[in-house]
Amino acid sequence: MTDVERTRRIGENEALFRRVNNAVEEINDAREVDLDELEIICECGDPGCVERIPVSPSEYQALRQEPTHFAIRPGHVIASVEQVIARNGRYWTIEKHEGRPARIARELEAREHG
Repeated sequence: MTDVERTRRIGENEALFRRVNNAVEEINDAREVDLDELEIICECGDPGCVERIPVSPSEYQALRQEPTHFAIRPGHVIASVEQVIARNGRYWTIEKHEGRPARIARELEAREHG
């Protein structure tokens, strides 16, 4: 697998987890219940990862403001395509490297909302 194919596959895996997490948020919104915490799925590039991360709705909304930012479990970073930009005891926020990784994340986000 080439680097381009690998980068694309990682981005597609992350986009899938992001769609699942968005659906979780929408279901909670539709229930019209103010929850203090959501459980999202780790948004790392590993297709086999289904670890859960507790986040507040406001944390998740802030994370979603930038399509190149994702919430991952500590240690799930793929250094070749992303870097950790924030850490707390529950999750790390990663940002895609500029260039191909960031472009793929933005394209997949636009496709999802376009």
